[in-house]
Amino acid sequence: MSLKKFRPYLYFLTIHLAIQTQAQVKFEKLNDTDKLVFYNALTDSLKTIDHFLYEEEFQKIVKPRKFNENQKRIQLVVAETNRFSGNHIKSINTLNRILESEQYQLTITDSITILNDLKKSYYSLYLYPEIFEVNTKIKKLIQQGAQYPLWTYNMNSRLYAQLKLYDKAAMTLEIELEELIITDNNKQLIMASGLNDLGYYFFKANNYDYALLNFNKSLRYAEQTIKENNLGYYKNVKALVKGNIAEVYICRKQYIEAIPLLLEDIEVGIENKGGINSMVNSYNLLVLCYIQTKAYNEAVKVIKEMTPVVERLTDKTAAVAYLKNKATLFYKMNEKDSAHYYLNKTIKLKDSIGINSLNKILASNELIYTRAEERKLEKQHQIDLKNQELGLKNRQKDILILFTILLLLLLVLSLYYSYKLTKSRKEVREKNKQITLKNEQVKIALSEKEVLLKEVHHRVKNNLQVISGLLELQNISVTDESVKLALKEGQNRIQSVALVHKMMYQSENVSKVNMQKYLEELLQVLQISYGHSQKNITTYIDAKGIDFDVTLAVPISLIVNEAVCNAYKHAFENKNTGKIWVIITKELDEAYSLLIKDNGVGVPENFDIKKLKSIGFDLIRGLSKQLKGTLEVKKDNGTMINIIFSRNK
Repeated sequence: MSLKKFRPYLYFLTIHLAIQTQAQVKFEKLNDTDKLVFYNALTDSLKTIDHFLYEEEFQKIVKPRKFNENQKRIQLVVAETNRFSGNHIKSINTLNRILESEQYQLTITDSITILNDLKKSYYSLYLYPEIFEVNTKIKKLIQQGAQYPLWTYNMNSRLYAQLKLYDKAAMTLEIELEELIITDNNKQLIMASGLNDLGYYFFKANNYDYALLNFNKSLRYAEQTIKENNLGYYKNVKALVKGNIAEVYICRKQYIEAIPLLLEDIEVGIENKGGINSMVNSYNLLVLCYIQTKAYNEAVKVIKEMTPVVERLTDKTAAVAYLKNKATLFYKMNEKDSAHYYLNKTIKLKDSIGINSLNKILASNELIYTRAEERKLEKQHQIDLKNQELGLKNRQKDILILFTILLLLLLVLSLYYSYKLTKSRKEVREKNKQITLKNEQVKIALSEKEVLLKEVHHRVKNNLQVISGLLELQNISVTDESVKLALKEGQNRIQSVALVHKMMYQSENVSKVNMQKYLEELLQVLQISYGHSQKNITTYIDAKGIDFDVTLAVPISLIVNEAVCNAYKHAFENKNTGKIWVIITKELDEAYSLLIKDNGVGVPENFDIKKLKSIGFDLIRGLSKQLKGTLEVKKDNGTMINIIFSRNK
């Protein structure tokens, strides 16, 4: 079959993408409900291609404090777009928050959907224990009457396949298919696909005979049960199975027999706009067959045809085989330089994929730790509540016992004094005094108990508030303005350094700080802290494309903090408006310039920073020396501080 036959399909795909771009522009103008309808009508492949657009648009309409049906659906879409963009931890946190919230009033069907989406992110992060836990929850919901999608009959075998335990996956899938035959009337819809999966597991376990046996069973089952009712689905299943059979032929070095099967698989994939990764895999196998049969010209044609498709890959694993095939082809064609070039690209891409896999493992460990800590805190909270409840009950019990004893005592005393009443009035009066005295003591004791109980409640309430208000309470407790200012400046210095570490752990690259984002957040905090309601002070920040490690980011953050705080306090004393600039630019040879400028009153004439007694400027001088930079402070339509330093300090 000629590859020229594919060109009309590729042309059609190009036209489709152009139309899709126009649809994206219209999408932004839709209301919230219509956006949900539009998004849910898309296929997963189209959602994946434009996931950045949909993630941005739906994030704009999230309202965290609303818990209606529309907001629940929007939150689920945001979680899905996070997963498509590779931000699995954010997706998992969003889904768990919805699942654990009682305010959304989730139905069993909602819970099944969320658990199924959670599994997809867990698979990507290799969190197999969590997948087992989710499967257990799903089975319990099914036992409660939940309708679970028919296509998820193979939960356990798929998990074993993900763990690369293909022998166990094949054994488990055989049992699942037998149960499906017994329990489900709609089994004909998926038996062909299930037999294909079973054949694939045998293939991965190097049991080629059983693999071919089940692949052929799948083809016969599709012919008998699907072809007449759903021709399009039949073609897809047939092409998929034939592509898998081709892989078996390739392992047996039967390359000639594999070629027509792969061509059919690719043709159906292009016609139905199937998964890009699967299509690239078939292309790669086809190129391999042509190389092994020395049909180099055909291999070159296939590579040219598949190149635009490879460029659209989201999972770059298939691109490794593509680059490796190109290197092999050029080597066979005696073009050693080109072969060496693509071999190097193959190695670099494999290293990159390895780093991404490591990042996923690190992210999964971080998620496991976070969830464990949350569960530990929740468990401790439950223990604390139980202890408080038990303590309250014990106190109530003690008070009840005390009251009972006192009442019994009063009763005994009353009987005793009644008996003695017949005696002399003097004795009666004396006893009455004793009773009165004891009654007063009882009243005092009861009053003390009540005050103590109120004090306990008061202290418990205060202790719960101390954590959130400790720093601010320290500031409020002093009256000396210089002390208050010193506390405020100290808090700002601590915040400026803490903000560096916050930016680091929120960044994808944990070893670097994005200075543009960091400075924007720092100046926003300082504006809130020092800004005057009657003055309009505007800040301008330019540090785009500048990333520093912590050894540079910390001293720079302190310098900016001191300079900007000084500008807010002193630069605009007689002005209602003003501007502050913070600019970091890259100079030559790894040198950088930090410029902090305002258009205020400026420093005095003959200003000498060395003679100035100021903690802030001492800090700026000391930190400039730490950076091994040159410090310049001068008056230039205001105050200008400029530090030239090198990244390699």
